[in-house]
Amino acid sequence: RKVELSYKRYNHYIQSNDFIKHTDIAKFKKEWISNALSLIQEKLLKRHEDNVRGLFQEIFDNYKMAMKEAILNYVLLCPQERKRLNIPLLMKDYLNSSERIALEGGFSVRLYPQWHEFVTNGKENIKNSLYVSNIINSSILDWFDDFNTVHLFEYESLKECTTKGFALDF
Repeated sequence: RKVELSYKRYNHYIQSNDFIKHTDIAKFKKEWISNALSLIQEKLLKRHEDNVRGLFQEIFDNYKMAMKEAILNYVLLCPQERKRLNIPLLMKDYLNSSERIALEGGFSVRLYPQWHEFVTNGKENIKNSLYVSNIINSSILDWFDDFNTVHLFEYESLKECTTKGFALDF
C-alpha cells in the first residue's frame, strides 16, 4: 500500500507542471534538431512536414518527461526530501538479463563454459534452416494452401484404370 501511494505521488510530481516547471528544465539545443534534420532528405522533409513536426513534438515531450524524472530521482536520493515529499518507498529498478550482461561485459566463462560453442551451433542451425521468403514465395505458398484439395484429374479413377490394365484415349 505504501509503495502504491509513493508511486501515485511520484507520478503526480512528474505529470504536474506545478512542481517541476518547464523553465527548470534545460532547453533542447537547436543544434540537436538541426543535426537530426540534416540526416533526412530535403524532399522527404517537404513531403512529410506535418509528420516531422509531430515527431519532434513527441521528442520534446519525451525529453521534458525524462528530465523531470531525472530531477525528481536526484531529489529523492536525500532521505529528508523523501520524507518532506511523502514518498517513503519506491521500487528499485532491476535490470533484465540483457542489460545486466551489457553492464557486466558479457557472460561469465565459469558459469557458461560452452557458451561460445552454443552460440556458434545456434548460428549454424539458423543459417542451415533459413528460408528465403519474399512476396512471390509467400503468394505461391498461400495459393498452394488455398487449392491443395483441387485435383486437375481424378487420381483415384486413373489409379483404378492403370491397375486393371485399361488404356486411356485422349
